[in-house]
Amino acid sequence: MLIGLLLLTANIEVGPTRAVTLPSQAAAMAHDGDTILIDAGLYAGDAAVWRANNLTIRGVGGRAHLRSDGVTVGGKAIWVITGQNTTVEAIEFSGATVPDMNGAGIRQEGPNLTVRDCYFHDNEDGILTGESASSDILVENSIFEHNGAGDG
Repeated sequence: MLIGLLLLTANIEVGPTRAVTLPSQAAAMAHDGDTILIDAGLYAGDAAVWRANNLTIRGVGGRAHLRSDGVTVGGKAIWVITGQNTTVEAIEFSGATVPDMNGAGIRQEGPNLTVRDCYFHDNEDGILTGESASSDILVENSIFEHNGAGDG
């Protein structure tokens, strides 16, 4: 008889001196409920799809800066989040541009996103999402500057 289910979650540490050096590597190995701790610093040309649910992705020691440098996921964004109930804290997103002029720092495709203390600048879109009446996006203490494709 099954009495209980033990959920194992992990902290995945990301940084140039760590075993996991890029956020995209952490995204590929993340499981439901994990916490991703990304050292402050520049992560240029690194884009990721976050598929796991109930993730917390946090910059530590300051903001981790994800600068697109022409790299996006699927012509959409620096980060595409397909998992549900994701929290992103202390991350900087910049430079997302794509051919259809809709390049985002974050493309939210799963339900429910919380963004705290993040900085979105010089992207075509800060956060872009699809239509979902059952999803909430909460943004706290974040800055959006110089975003847009220059067309309005």
